[in-house]
Amino acid sequence: MQGVTVIICCYNSASRLAQTLMHLATQVTTSDFELEVVLVDNMSTDGTAEIAAQIWKELNSTVALKTIKENEPGLSFARKRGIEEAKYDILIFCDDDNWLAEDYVIKAAQLMSRSIGIIGGLGQPVFENTEPGWFKYFKSFYAVGDQSKSVFNDLPNFQYVYGAGMIVNKKALLELYNDGFVSIAVDRIGNQLTSGGDTELCFALQLLGYKVVYNPTLKFEHFISSSKLRFGYCAKLVSGIGYSSDLLFPYRAYLDSNNSFPFPSFKSFKNELKQLLFSSIILILPFKRFGPFYDKFRNSNFLFGKVKFHLLNQKRFIGFNSFLSSR
Repeated sequence: MQGVTVIICCYNSASRLAQTLMHLATQVTTSDFELEVVLVDNMSTDGTAEIAAQIWKELNSTVALKTIKENEPGLSFARKRGIEEAKYDILIFCDDDNWLAEDYVIKAAQLMSRSIGIIGGLGQPVFENTEPGWFKYFKSFYAVGDQSKSVFNDLPNFQYVYGAGMIVNKKALLELYNDGFVSIAVDRIGNQLTSGGDTELCFALQLLGYKVVYNPTLKFEHFISSSKLRFGYCAKLVSGIGYSSDLLFPYRAYLDSNNSFPFPSFKSFKNELKQLLFSSIILILPFKRFGPFYDKFRNSNFLFGKVKFHLLNQKRFIGFNSFLSSR
């Protein structure tokens, strides 16, 4: 039977789960379609798993909720554990503050196909208080707003969708892991705002030939508390994303079909420059040179092997190797 597994990765999420779980309990399903929710408690200290189970019981939902513990800190580890526990081949990564529209799950099942690796939806912000005037300039960092002008179309190879509400083809993901994939991005750990795991998944699945698609009919609300709109939080958020952008440069350059490797095309360079300028304006982005991540890149056999093979065919690997090593 066809079904969907919604994975919620949590770290001290007790105060944020009521609305998230309520929206999952009211999802539209059919008789030939099943839904399960897997909640991964990633070393919480506020009773997240127990409170989630109590909320679910009060909702009196017929959907199965499975709560599991992951003792290795970090979003990447929590997601991998959720994937291992998932019963179905279509996965949805739902953050603890994402409120999925009632048709989100069933649309996800209808839209997914063998050739698609990831589908992104449209996040709409819900503010605890008033929206600040500056938010519209930084909304993409908060995983809300349109993700592409290519509505209903496949995204170009070097583009990606954000992780909130991300729909993933489990078979494609398992193929990726079996191919030796090890993430080089540093995803969130506890209260740290490092990121990039979502973007790297998009890039890595594109390397395997899968499509990444954006569909704005998939809608969810993203609750944004007042604490996330403070300068300190925004600064750490943008800095973490900027750092990940450096780490993922080899993916971007390789996947950009319009470039002359190792130098990115104008469009790719413009996107990188825009992100750098945003970060620099608030004086918090330590724009790392390529040297610090080169060892991680070389040790990632999945990525390094594919890029090396591609460049050897074009007789440009030696130049790329020297280019990175000299930075």
